[in-house]
Amino acid sequence: MKFLKLLLIVVVLTLPSAIAVAQSTPYSTDVFSATFNGPVSIEAASRNLQNTSTTTYFNSANNKVSEAVCLRTVDHDIDVNLASLDFYANGAASKGFVQDERQYRNFNGHIGVYVDLHKIEVDKSVIRRRSWYIIVNSRTVIIAFAEAPAAQDEGGLPDWTTLTNSLVIK
Repeated sequence: MKFLKLLLIVVVLTLPSAIAVAQSTPYSTDVFSATFNGPVSIEAASRNLQNTSTTTYFNSANNKVSEAVCLRTVDHDIDVNLASLDFYANGAASKGFVQDERQYRNFNGHIGVYVDLHKIEVDKSVIRRRSWYIIVNSRTVIIAFAEAPAAQDEGGLPDWTTLTNSLVIK
């Protein structure tokens, strides 16, 4: 019986640190660095449907929370203004997602827009998606993104907070 109590104490004490480690994967490129919630995989750069930009996705997932930092390189100059931010924010509400909130937020001297969305699945569960579109310059946009079931840590809020608080644009 004492052995089981000791084992339970060890598990209870080590579990939070195991979870913390799983949610702390630093990753760096020549354009940005951030702390992801797990190992990072890189999707091959892909062109958009209009053939006007190339996006590389840096993805991570842990405990039903998916994260990404997307690096988009646009082929032509875009205006660094609210109209360009609105273009991205308006596009976020697709594939069944409904926009709940939009906030214009600067990020380290760069203009950006935060978009909070949700989608109701067939089984009536709710998916929460958070996106932050940051225009770095007239040809570069960084998109921080997290998606999770709404019931999972407030839709992955702790992972989102870690990702965006650690994001550094170089």
